[in-house]
Amino acid sequence: GIIKVITEPLSIGRGSYYEANASWFIAVGTSFFVTLVSQVVSTTITPIIMAKVVVPLVRRWALWSGSTVTKELLFDLFQYPEWNLSLRVAQSMNIICCVVFYAAGMPILYAVGAVYCLAAYWMDKYLLLRCSKRPPAYSKDVMQMTALLTPAAALLHTLFACSVLGNPTLFPSDWSVLRPLAEGVFGISLAEYEEIMARWSTASDEEQNELWNDYLQARFLDFSRNGCWLLLLLFLFCCAIFIIFCLYRYALEPVLGPIVSFCVFRCRKLCGLKTKQVGDDPESDMTYEEFVKQYGGGEIAMNYMMASNAKYRRAAEVIAKPEDSSASRSGSVFATILGFFGLGKKSEAASTAASTPQADPEAPTPEAKAEAPAPEDKAEAKPEATPEAKPEATQEAKKDAEAEAEPQVLTDKA
Repeated sequence: GIIKVITEPLSIGRGSYYEANASWFIAVGTSFFVTLVSQVVSTTITPIIMAKVVVPLVRRWALWSGSTVTKELLFDLFQYPEWNLSLRVAQSMNIICCVVFYAAGMPILYAVGAVYCLAAYWMDKYLLLRCSKRPPAYSKDVMQMTALLTPAAALLHTLFACSVLGNPTLFPSDWSVLRPLAEGVFGISLAEYEEIMARWSTASDEEQNELWNDYLQARFLDFSRNGCWLLLLLFLFCCAIFIIFCLYRYALEPVLGPIVSFCVFRCRKLCGLKTKQVGDDPESDMTYEEFVKQYGGGEIAMNYMMASNAKYRRAAEVIAKPEDSSASRSGSVFATILGFFGLGKKSEAASTAASTPQADPEAPTPEAKAEAPAPEDKAEAKPEATPEAKPEATQEAKKDAEAEAEPQVLTDKA
């Protein structure tokens, strides 16, 4: 009755490939493998191509054509797309569940799943950190739902493995010691099994459609053969866990939930395991100043200020520092740009040497100043200039100042 309730709505066993036999692997298994490999490639390589090739080309075309002339259009053009967590989880679970389900009959799918997990990890990490907006603070609900689907995939894996390895036409084997257990669990005896198999082998297509439920029940008895008796135990264990979980989750959790939590807490305490409680985290009572003092010494930025980031600290200093002229400002910005490409030390040394005023070769050195005789008397000082000579002295002073300012201007331009 239960088998009929499951198979009738889904039309299971109504086609030419009703079970995993030799013809199924040739027709269905090959197509499924090609489809799964193409799914792996499309979900890992296509996002990288879109983010690093297509989007930059679209941006360049929009700027070249001049169609983006408003702030909103420019924001849409230059902003990174959203990180679609639900889509990535759905794609990953689709591939992983298919690999787990069919890998018992096609072991090459394990290699496909391993390659996908490796490629998806680095692709998702790169796209999330380099090519996407900052995601919101997601809750744990999505990943908890993903974890709940994993036991269902394991149950389907044992079911398909038993159907393939217990098929006497593919892997002939004798009955194991678990046959009486299988007869009691699946409700069919060995005599009924042999009768149904004899009728199925000589029946037409219409008769096979009528005998399908009985044939499927008989095939469950094949799970107790020597080729898959261990998988039968795993299948029964997964079924028991699945039934208990559904009963507890949807019927008994409101009543038994506090009791189970208390029992788990006491067991962990008796075994000496640490029980996590509110306030046990030492960082929960730490102030912001203490956190900055403990973790702010490294490369971790404590805020969004440019000066707090080691990579942009030089640029923040250049922006905040007032400059005397536009030439010196452009020189500082140029030095900062070269610094990002690893040429900062050379440009900084050149700018320092250029901005340092050169000493006058005719000016006396400190040793010469010390050896020079002091003036004997203040009366020997130069006589005060007459009113007629003051205009000439002022003009000469202006000329001397302009002559001294010319090297400085040339230095700033350099």
